[in-house]
Amino acid sequence: MTKDGFRSAGDIVSAGTGGKKEGKGRKLLENAERWEPLRLSLRLAELSERWGEVAGNPLAGKTMPSACEYSGEVMNISVNVSEPALLSSVRFRRARLERAVAAFFGVKRVGVEFKVGAISRKSTAKAAPPACERRAPLLLSDAEIETEKKFFNDGSISEELALKFARLKLSIDRLSQRSR
Repeated sequence: MTKDGFRSAGDIVSAGTGGKKEGKGRKLLENAERWEPLRLSLRLAELSERWGEVAGNPLAGKTMPSACEYSGEVMNISVNVSEPALLSSVRFRRARLERAVAAFFGVKRVGVEFKVGAISRKSTAKAAPPACERRAPLLLSDAEIETEKKFFNDGSISEELALKFARLKLSIDRLSQRSR
């Protein structure tokens, strides 16, 4: 356990596969090697989830970790940067970020590579309401649409535009009549 009371996901998987690879037999070695990609994926997911804490506010807003791998004793992290213009300024913070990631995972050495790439963030959209709270869709008959279309179709706009305005007007009228 770490001092703040939780273990990283990678450590949990490592403990489940038997911990260290040496001295546990051939089958355990094969199992540990088989689970290694999952362990790295979990570590990357955990880092992505807490990227704001690790990287700090200004850096976390424009960057996101994209890949994680071990080469020897060094954990290598690839970090996507949202804009090419920021790439050189972000590289100046490499040493600080390497220390922060090393402290986060409890490893001795971390290498960070920056590249321009897509940044994906969690959606801030509200979740859809449950089915019992959703309103019924608006049903517009063809006859109503044609009646309203005549109002808009005075020759100055196209038939297609008049049809869209008629649907819009009917929808606004129906929604305004609903009780809140």
